[in-house]
Amino acid sequence: MDIDSENEEMETYESDDNLEDIPDVIKKAYDGADSFNTSLSFDIAWPQEREKCNRLDDLLTELKIEQVKSETLNKVKEELWIGLFQNCKEECNTNEDSHTLASEHADHIDQLEVKGSKLCDQHPGLTVFRADQFCCLFTDRVTPSNFGFYPSESVIDKSLANIRSDKYFSFLDSNILLFTSILRISCLDKVMLWLMNLMSIHSIPRVVEACHRNLNGIIQQLAVHNMSVEGREQRNWCPNPLDLLQIFVNLGATKEELLGSQSSYTSDDIKKALYVMEDATKEKSKETPSHLSVYNFGKVLQVLNALLQTSPEKKKEDLSLMMYMLVKISLDKTTGNCISHEMSLVLTSLLECYSKSDWPLVVPDICKRLQDVTDDHHNQAFFVNLFRTTSRSSYLKKRLSYIFLRKLLVPNDDSFQLTDLENLKFTDIVWFGGAPNKDASSPLTKALKELGKVDLYKLSSALKLLDMCIGDESARTQMMVSQLEYLIQQLKLVIKETKDRINEPDVFKVKDAMTIMVSQWSLSLQHTKVQQRSIFTWASASTHLSVEAEVLEDKKTLDWEDTD
Repeated sequence: MDIDSENEEMETYESDDNLEDIPDVIKKAYDGADSFNTSLSFDIAWPQEREKCNRLDDLLTELKIEQVKSETLNKVKEELWIGLFQNCKEECNTNEDSHTLASEHADHIDQLEVKGSKLCDQHPGLTVFRADQFCCLFTDRVTPSNFGFYPSESVIDKSLANIRSDKYFSFLDSNILLFTSILRISCLDKVMLWLMNLMSIHSIPRVVEACHRNLNGIIQQLAVHNMSVEGREQRNWCPNPLDLLQIFVNLGATKEELLGSQSSYTSDDIKKALYVMEDATKEKSKETPSHLSVYNFGKVLQVLNALLQTSPEKKKEDLSLMMYMLVKISLDKTTGNCISHEMSLVLTSLLECYSKSDWPLVVPDICKRLQDVTDDHHNQAFFVNLFRTTSRSSYLKKRLSYIFLRKLLVPNDDSFQLTDLENLKFTDIVWFGGAPNKDASSPLTKALKELGKVDLYKLSSALKLLDMCIGDESARTQMMVSQLEYLIQQLKLVIKETKDRINEPDVFKVKDAMTIMVSQWSLSLQHTKVQQRSIFTWASASTHLSVEAEVLEDKKTLDWEDTD
């Protein structure tokens, strides 16, 4: 074996692991070379290692070159982006300059722009009940004793005193309160107040239904009992304003919002009414709801309506305060329109509770209180419409809508006084208390025209208030024919002056509402003409058409001959 072949053998192996296949002579030479290398003070690089070092240097060089290229490319990109941004900014500035230059066309551009509708069927409402204040006084574990119930020795009283929250349904569903005489229950008013509060917050529907059924049964028993007795032996109960305040505050309302600027009750009275024993304010159970239930609240209003219809006479101050509280709650966003029917019935029953001596002298005081409920014109139109068409409701509805209509159309006019509501006339509605002049447009018509140019949303509410101020079909048929004709004529002028604008869809909605009002008033005018027509109109007329006398002669006097 020569030396060249040995060198070729060594080049084929790159590691010491392959030395096992090399001949012994070559191994010795290889080991001697290793020992020789370790004894030297400097390293001798083999040709293959030298190639590796060259490759690493080349890679480092290429990496540095690539880094320089990438940095250069990033700088170029950054300069390009800066240039584009500056160009865009200059274009925007030039566009703004062009807009300022074409400002004379701004009105025309606004006319062509399609605007969104601001009219909405749903009133904006108020935030009365807050979820974070729900069950702030007591939870669904409240018992009759928490409301001042003191039991006697009767069995039913002992059952009420020892009742537990997990036995509410079994106790109420057994109808033991209905089968027991109401005379055996001491503190019946406290028991009924407990049932109303429990019904307002309980999460189980069958418990709510049981409370509702028992309360209606007790009310019927009271009515039957009072029919057979007279005087002091009669038993009645209806919640006073502080009882309602306790229910509403526990549902999430605040006493400041519900009471307003009242002076009937002191702060100590209010604090005492909102105090509940600590046993009732325990930790909430898993079944305790976290917010107001519209279903439960509707049941409370139904019971309240029945109690008002059978309740004894109350002071007018208490009734007016309850009116303010209920109207305020009717605007709550949580309930929306879900309780409008029940609330309307309650308000109607509440008006009937005023004594004949107080009505209608109390109307200015009611209007003064209800003015402070809300400043929004849509909210005002909504709650005024809650009053139904009974005689007292129509009386209050007409005057309340007139107050809000006048504030909306002539807000700076302070000439009107609430004492003038008793003698409200047609001329006051159309001419705002001024002298009528049928040859010119009325102040009402002028105000409606101006409002249509400025704010269609307010005009929509003004039309609703005007319709309620004129009254329903029965009220319109009692008006004079000339008054209805003048109203129709003036409203047609408003329709004519309100020009169609394609870019404003609210214009068509408002004109449609005015057209409906004209149609309704025209039908009422036809009925009024029929009712007010007289067969003696000719005799009572001031001027008559000239009548020429005509003489009819007999056939015999003319000596006519028959041509037969």
